Amino acid sequence: MFEMQHGIVQQNQQAVAQFFDAQRTASQAVVDALESLRSAQEQNAELTRDAVHAYVDALEEVAPNADFSVVREQIDGNLDQLEDVQDDTWDGLLDAMADGQDSVEEYGETYGDLVESSFDSFLDAHETVAADLEDAETVEFAG
Repeated sequence: MFEMQHGIVQQNQQAVAQFFDAQRTASQAVVDALESLRSAQEQNAELTRDAVHAYVDALEEVAPNADFSVVREQIDGNLDQLEDVQDDTWDGLLDAMADGQDSVEEYGETYGDLVESSFDSFLDAHETVAADLEDAETVEFAG
């Protein structure tokens, strides 16, 4: 009876440990997904810049006497500003996610240690009770 209870508690202890591992993995997956999204956005910004430059190049072909250097400078300036804002936004978001992930990790470790310690204490007490009962039964039968 006590062995079965002991085994069930150990299984629950393992399940809790696996839950904490899964939580850490999920948290890292979110950060990885955001980093991939950032990379895709940066590629999109490059494609947009290339497309706008190709459009200005086409205009220059159609109107070879026109000076599009000011237009090109304005477009590049605007796109540079947009990329700077996007970089700052992504940096802030990813920094906040990293800080949050660190906090969750720290909390998870502390909570996990507490839960692990509680399981260990319970199992120790369980074994002590089982041993005491076994000793009592031995004394009872001997008497």
